[in-house]
Amino acid sequence: MAATAGLFFVAGADFVGSMQILIYVGGTLVLLVFGVMLTSQDRFISMRTSRGDLLIAGLVGLSLFAVLAGAA
Repeated sequence: MAATAGLFFVAGADFVGSMQILIYVGGTLVLLVFGVMLTSQDRFISMRTSRGDLLIAGLVGLSLFAVLAGAA
């Protein structure tokens, strides 16, 4: 799949190559998520996130946003 997208990039069709990657990666991720959801052993698991983890995730997200906004 990546080789096909690479051929599109080499041919100068950047949009088609990027859509090729986006569609196939999206499809693969959907299959992976459904596979995990349908094969889970325990039902209704309650996951708790600590405040420290939320703080770290927020800082990483804000820094990534700042980098992307600066690049744009």
